[in-house]
Parts: sequence; C-alpha cells; structure tokens
Amino acid sequence: VSNILRKLMKKKKRCPSIITRVRHKWLYFAPILILIAVFAFLHTHKWRNDILVYSVTPINAEQTSTTLMSYNPNTHESATIVTVEGKYLRFRISRGGRLAYSFTVDTYAEIHVRDSLSPNALSINITETLTPFHAEVMGWSPDGHYLVFYTRNEDRTARIYVWDGTEIIDITPT
Repeated sequence: VSNILRKLMKKKKRCPSIITRVRHKWLYFAPILILIAVFAFLHTHKWRNDILVYSVTPINAEQTSTTLMSYNPNTHESATIVTVEGKYLRFRISRGGRLAYSFTVDTYAEIHVRDSLSPNALSINITETLTPFHAEVMGWSPDGHYLVFYTRNEDRTARIYVWDGTEIIDITPT
C-alpha cells in the first residue's frame, strides 16, 4: 500500500490556485486589450508637422467637457486648442493646417472650423443652420479647400455635405 501511495504522490500534479488561473486568463486577453487600446489611441489623434493633436474625453458621466490638445515632442510642450461642452469630439486636420471638429451636446451636434491649431484662432460653426442630431467630419479635400461631413437627424435620415468655405452644398445621393 505504501508503494502505491508513493507512486501516486510522484504522479500527482499540483492544481494551480485561483490566482494563477486568473493570471493566465488575463495574459490570454492582454494582446487583445493592447490592440484595442492602440486602435483607440490612433483613432483619437493625428500628427501635423511634428505636432500631435489629440482629444481628451471625459471618463465619468458628470464631466461633460471634451478638450482638444496639441503636443510638440521637440519642445515637450502641451497646449489646449479648444474645450467644448460636449462629448464625442471628432476632428480632421487639412494639409494646410485647418482644423475641423465635431461634437455632440445632449440633443444636437455642431461642426466647427478653425484656420489654425492656435488656441486664439477664430472658430466658425458651419452647421448652425442645419441643427443636426448627430454630425461628424469625414475629411478635407487634398488641397484643403473643401470639407466633407455628414449629419443625421432624429428620424435617422443621413445627409452628406461639402463646405467650400462659404456655403454648404448637399451632395447626398438620391
């Protein structure tokens, strides 16, 4: 009987503890979580002439303002470009340095355009006459003169527009 017990003791494998099992599961999901974090970062920042532009979105529900910031890696300086009282800040930068950004506030959305990344630049609300429920900047033309964006109303009808610097042109296919 003692020989049988000794053989069983030698063959007995240690059962990993709960902590070890949880740690192994965390390591299994870690690469996926890292990819999601990298994608989220790449989606919310852009480089323009050695300056990183990124948005800082509120984490908790009480905070309603979102900030668009710039960082210069050469001088290690950060600056606030604009702070908006809203969430879901999306932005695009033209090759010429013009900034277009959209954000949502409760029941409406706005798209603003600025001629530079400077905090003192004048901001123009180009969707003031549209009053959409949701709006998002899609992109600038290669020469930086035209901005394409879309809006969606409360009834979920979507429209695509081009802004030429003075007027908005509806280009939604019929």
